[in-house]
Amino acid sequence: MPAPEPVFASRTADADANPIDDVGQSGAVPAIPDVQERPAPSDAPAESWGQRLDVFEWSLPSTMNPLYAQDAVDRRTHELVFDRLFYRDAITNELRSRLVRTYQRLDGGRALRLTIVDGVAFHDGHVMDAADVCFTRRAVTHPSAPISSLWEGVRREVRSCVVDGDGLVIGFARPLPYARDLLMIPILPEHVFEGEL
Repeated sequence: MPAPEPVFASRTADADANPIDDVGQSGAVPAIPDVQERPAPSDAPAESWGQRLDVFEWSLPSTMNPLYAQDAVDRRTHELVFDRLFYRDAITNELRSRLVRTYQRLDGGRALRLTIVDGVAFHDGHVMDAADVCFTRRAVTHPSAPISSLWEGVRREVRSCVVDGDGLVIGFARPLPYARDLLMIPILPEHVFEGEL
């Protein structure tokens, strides 16, 4: 008996509009079959009700604050809630960002100017901006915060973060050729943590 054909997720409703699938092969990307939605409670607006997502891990996360992540379970769980400034593509290992529109190295690698993508919002609908990135930097580098050892490189190397027009400038202790790798940090919503630092 032949093995069943794999099913790939489609990013568009029209398969012809996306001739290259996620693994780089030519051809139409088959759509995932319809998923049955759970009924919304009668008092909830229909547009606020979403699909169910079941995630299985070896253990429960020890925290939902990404700054306190202790292990891989914590980090994988946080990636479902918080987007990182930069990330490595799981297939190509290419450094990417869903939050940064442009970046520019400054001062011989001692700083990085970032322009944030317009319209990115947190789960509560509040729009993310450069101030949230600088708040996250303050949270990670705050001397009295019991931050996870995962962020020691950021604490050691990142010296400043300044909102600059439509973007921000992040300063480093020394020239860093791997600055974007260092900035693979989840962005915290400043409006949720106001007064915490």
